[in-house]
Amino acid sequence: MKRLFAMLLALLMSALAPVSEPRECDGFEYRVLYDGTAEITGWSWLADSTAIPSELDGHKVTSIGDKAFKEWYLLTDAVIPDGVTSIGEAAFYGCRLLTRVTLPGSVKSIGEDAFYRCDSLTEVDFSEGLVSIGEYAFSSCSSLTDVELPQSLKVLGRGVFTGCKNLVSAKLPHSMAVIGGYVFHSCSSLTAVTIPEGIQVIADGMFYNCESLTSVTIPDSVTAITDEFTDNPFNSCESLTEINVSPTHPCFEVVGGVLFDRRDDRLVSFPRALPTAEYSIPQGTKTIGKKAFYGCDNLTDIIIPDSVTKIGAEAFFGCHDLASVTIPASVTEIGEDAFYGCAEGEIVITVEKGSYAEEFCKDSGWIDYR
Repeated sequence: MKRLFAMLLALLMSALAPVSEPRECDGFEYRVLYDGTAEITGWSWLADSTAIPSELDGHKVTSIGDKAFKEWYLLTDAVIPDGVTSIGEAAFYGCRLLTRVTLPGSVKSIGEDAFYRCDSLTEVDFSEGLVSIGEYAFSSCSSLTDVELPQSLKVLGRGVFTGCKNLVSAKLPHSMAVIGGYVFHSCSSLTAVTIPEGIQVIADGMFYNCESLTSVTIPDSVTAITDEFTDNPFNSCESLTEINVSPTHPCFEVVGGVLFDRRDDRLVSFPRALPTAEYSIPQGTKTIGKKAFYGCDNLTDIIIPDSVTKIGAEAFFGCHDLASVTIPASVTEIGEDAFYGCAEGEIVITVEKGSYAEEFCKDSGWIDYR
């Protein structure tokens, strides 16, 4: 029985494997797949043209293999032939002169790092039919200014647009099921994002270093923020003034421009550019989340109500102009570096005698508390 199984497995593997050794046609390297179609695997300086062929030696091209056109400096315009269904990992990695990519509806998947560091890329024409984009596929495409993804897209991998520093606009389809972490990391020109309905998680680092982001809309489907380092996914968005959620959102609410998680009465995010100097946290709040007020330079005075029991790590990190904080006796936990960067000697912390907050001030070396 085991021998029969092994034979069947060997037959299956041979059926799925390429049926030819690498071949060459008109300067393009390719191999024939099990179904008689071709996968382009490379190119040579002898290529007659930079146009990507739709057929090689009578074999229809259906796949562009891993690293097939990596660092092909002659390529300026990549028109993917109709019939191609997949673009492999790092297929166009480092094509520094590539300015435009046109994808037909036949393409279902784009692999990891497929267009990584294509510095001159300004335009990508996506077609309906595309289902998934792999991790860091368009990372460091620093000339890309706007993208409109097709409604057929289901998966947007981790870091897809990381380092696209001139990306201003990204239109995401409502069909999406997964958006990976760090997808807009360091997109420093991005100004507004609407997270599509259906997305359940704001993944780690999704908006890290989005310095120009002013507005974010969170749909009712989002139930979680998964980042071990912060409760506030917008802590490095220094221009953020507006977070939008619907009044009927099952998990989150915005009160006075500030984002709260209604399930555990936690203050999640105080937008860094919110034009508020004096702020009283609403009564009923139990927790100030990690990095909730991170880098809020506009803040000068904070009053914490007696419903709060916990102040998260780095909650007021880098609030350089913060001059006054009132901490009630109800607070029994203050996280690491909660007030780091708030100038000692210039901030007055008001506490109750004998409280945990008083001991915290003593242990932390704060001089000006009362």
